[in-house]
Amino acid sequence: MNFSVTNRGGKLLNYKGYEYVIDKSGSGVTYWRCRIRECTGRGMTYFGDENKFTHSQMHSHTRNDVSRKVNKIINDAKTSAYETLNGINGLYDNLFGKIVEPEVIVGLPRRSTILQRMRRLRCKKWPILPKTG
Repeated sequence: MNFSVTNRGGKLLNYKGYEYVIDKSGSGVTYWRCRIRECTGRGMTYFGDENKFTHSQMHSHTRNDVSRKVNKIINDAKTSAYETLNGINGLYDNLFGKIVEPEVIVGLPRRSTILQRMRRLRCKKWPILPKTG
């Protein structure tokens, strides 16, 4: 189980090949729903023990291993852009230059789209300061 960031900066939970977004939280519990809106997959984590995930409803779809790999690569890129000050193009080249599986390469968005997502997240954490004088 690991956490990453959605396109809009929300928290994303990756667990056993499925991705969950926060549905609601309160009174010591965070409720998660599957990232695919039509899916019935649900679960929860408890404050103080967020490494334990409990299913409340099973998924209505199967895992797609290729899309899972693609999403993991994109989420790693966004997390790297958010957490480091290294150049965006260099981060992209380091992460995406190692991919050798053709089905994963085909499933990736265009380079410009990924770079735009990375820049957008970077600006949320480190906004560009206005020029003075």
